[in-house]
Amino acid sequence: MNPPTPRMGALAIPLLLSACMCVAGTAQARDISVTDGKGHYLPYKPGMALPKGVAAPLDGYSHADLLLAAAQPIEAQMKARGLDPTLTRESLFAMAGVLNEALEAKSAEYQIATDLQKAGDSPKARHEAVTALAKRFGLLTVDATYDSLKGSPLLSLDKQFLNDYINNAGNGVASYIMKLDTAAR
Repeated sequence: MNPPTPRMGALAIPLLLSACMCVAGTAQARDISVTDGKGHYLPYKPGMALPKGVAAPLDGYSHADLLLAAAQPIEAQMKARGLDPTLTRESLFAMAGVLNEALEAKSAEYQIATDLQKAGDSPKARHEAVTALAKRFGLLTVDATYDSLKGSPLLSLDKQFLNDYINNAGNGVASYIMKLDTAAR
């Protein structure tokens, strides 16, 4: 018998639908790409020349910070389930590798800073930008976490666990980004 494959269940559907609607309808949805000209992502270094209109990443909102925001809730879920620490560590590494690649492909840390800069000082514009970013990168995290499960021993666990695992990562990133909405108030 083949292990069950994870499917995005009822909990992921509202996140997916709202993300698609909100991101597509915002001015902040313009993709940013910070690469070396050969398609390789360029991590930020202080003083680095950035493309016109692109803001330097915000402190606390680097790809590493977003990876941590995704990993913490699923690590807690795995510990609560009493799963083997080695399996937990390997699963987190797999998720982090796939998610980091996805974040780099979207230049997420630059996108977040740039969209907030474009929103300016207007609380309404900032709220809309933060909400769109949270949904966009929450959805990206859901997709990456789902992809990271290919071939994982976690696939032998129940579907509810897998659904929660995927959604906990996405919600962790979305919630973390939403903190930017209250940071300026």
